[in-house]
Amino acid sequence: MAQQGRRRIDRVAAPDFLDNLDARSTGEIRTMRDDCSEEEARLSYARRMLHGRIDVARAEQARRRGEAPGELLDELPSILADQTSSRRGQAQARPAPVYIPDADYDRRAEDAEGPGLGQLPDLDDDELDALLERLTSDERALSDLRRRVLDHLDRLQDEFVARLRDGRIDPGDLVPDGSGSPRG
Repeated sequence: MAQQGRRRIDRVAAPDFLDNLDARSTGEIRTMRDDCSEEEARLSYARRMLHGRIDVARAEQARRRGEAPGELLDELPSILADQTSSRRGQAQARPAPVYIPDADYDRRAEDAEGPGLGQLPDLDDDELDALLERLTSDERALSDLRRRVLDHLDRLQDEFVARLRDGRIDPGDLVPDGSGSPRG
């Protein structure tokens, strides 16, 4: 079983998170599923933020090559509204819960990233390339972590389906009662 002292993301992404799943209670599995769902929402938010930073850094590179008009700050609204990356047309696999970012968490994440987006015009080409390389590497790592959490979430959903099919749980146990909490 996952150690209780670790952060929730560390627990839900751990290889042993799903150990002994068949021996766990429906309530435990529901809690595990909810934890995965909340962490997936946080990871999705963080990925969206990274995608925005990557798009802005790429736009600065294009501006320097003469492929984009104007100043970066003037073009920022269109850069962030544009979906020119590989994300265009991708459908959400499932609706994600709304994630309200923690201001302290976001500030720590931005501090760890190095130069802010407002400093991009001040970076030399090598520094900009290095920043973009780091951001894309961070995005790949975050995507891998999110995939692990989604795999765990899928496995937990599969466990609920299996328990419903073989009668180990009643469908009413998964449906919220009047208070918004599942029965059972």
